[in-house]
Amino acid sequence: MDNSDLLFRKAEESDIARIWEIIGQAKAQMNRLNSRQWDENYPALENIAQDIKSGNGYVFL
Repeated sequence: MDNSDLLFRKAEESDIARIWEIIGQAKAQMNRLNSRQWDENYPALENIAQDIKSGNGYVFL
């Protein structure tokens, strides 16, 4: 796969639940690997919502 196979768009409020689910999975994996980059406080749901509101959130299709 090269970059031409990647499709993405700006995230919308309707994407928040799925984004949050994926972030939860990533946090769990990072915890299993003893990575402390993300913790129970960051990123928070509010961070995701703000990123989307400010036009800085994207999702891959």
